[in-house]
Amino acid sequence: MNLIGYDIRRKTPDIMGVDPYVDIQKLLGGRTQSFFFDVGANTGQTVSKLRNIAPSAEIHCFEPSIKAFQALKANTATDKAVTLNNIALGAVSETRQFFECGQHTDMSSFLMLPEGLKTSVVDVDMTSLDNYCKDNGIVSIDLLKMDVQGFELDVLSGADSMISNNGVKLILTEFMFRKIYKEAPGMTTLYDALEDKGYRLISFYRPHFRDYCASYLDALFIHSSYLEKVENRKHIDMSM
Repeated sequence: MNLIGYDIRRKTPDIMGVDPYVDIQKLLGGRTQSFFFDVGANTGQTVSKLRNIAPSAEIHCFEPSIKAFQALKANTATDKAVTLNNIALGAVSETRQFFECGQHTDMSSFLMLPEGLKTSVVDVDMTSLDNYCKDNGIVSIDLLKMDVQGFELDVLSGADSMISNNGVKLILTEFMFRKIYKEAPGMTTLYDALEDKGYRLISFYRPHFRDYCASYLDALFIHSSYLEKVENRKHIDMSM
């Protein structure tokens, strides 16, 4: 129904594919002791959304941008279940050049940024997800969220051991349709990589457009080994 310029629809909380965080909560069965990785945490936008669905979850944040990290630190200062890391996750442990965007910190990347954006090049420390988990005694991650501006394949490459051991249940990542960053993988490349690692698509969410064409959106994936467990829960409706 359209009323004074607004669309009004019946709220349907049981339908999947509308809100990724609601779907994550359903797929995890409402677990209170969930374990999340927020890779590309920026200033903490995702942390607040995760807190809404899992108030007691342990969240490990990774943000290489110094400017964004300071805001992240301030925004999560009272959250004792958040571990902050001013480093990046990638394929290997190394120091690497990072293109930091002063205008929009959420566009900073290890890939060359578009012309017209003011950037500074800084060296940042990087480790792999596998190494981080090994060093911290982590054997299972409920959700790996990636917002890394074209660096997704490197993060996944560094998580081979955890993924092959069925240690990463859900992945929430961004798909870009426009060639914003040089050498960024296309949508099909990233999709195929996730599928090859045993993940199945749950849904796409919140597409953004530019010049009348799709620009980017979020996508939620579930590992096939965990999907079998979810399907055995009778109260979970997997219909789209």
